[in-house]
Amino acid sequence: MQLHRVYAIGVVNHPELGVMLTQQQIAQGNWFFCGHEVHPGEDWRNVLYLHIKQKTWINHLHFDKILWAQSFPAKIVTPEPVFSFFVHVKTTEKGHGRGYRWVKNIDELEALALFHPLVKSLCQDVLGNVISLENK
Repeated sequence: MQLHRVYAIGVVNHPELGVMLTQQQIAQGNWFFCGHEVHPGEDWRNVLYLHIKQKTWINHLHFDKILWAQSFPAKIVTPEPVFSFFVHVKTTEKGHGRGYRWVKNIDELEALALFHPLVKSLCQDVLGNVISLENK
């Protein structure tokens, strides 16, 4: 049995700017959320905080709740099996603005190459302030 790699993914939300999307290497340059692999013994909050801070220079982050968790078989997201959990992360900082963008409206997603259908679904949940465990 092949073990899963574990990823903590932050769905970063700013009250005025919307949801942050980045272009991640794991996403082959498509728009995705900011996230990073969590290794055994690491605190996922520290890993995710440091990754978001390094990518955006945003220092003040509030981890709100787990939005979604899913196991992906090999070759769906990465060559290896992956377990990802998506965390709602709140901030009031804008960051430096390079390498990521903010989405305030679901209609903006139509023009973007999204990495996975979950991106649109989770953006809808966060922007609509309703968490749905259906239709993901």
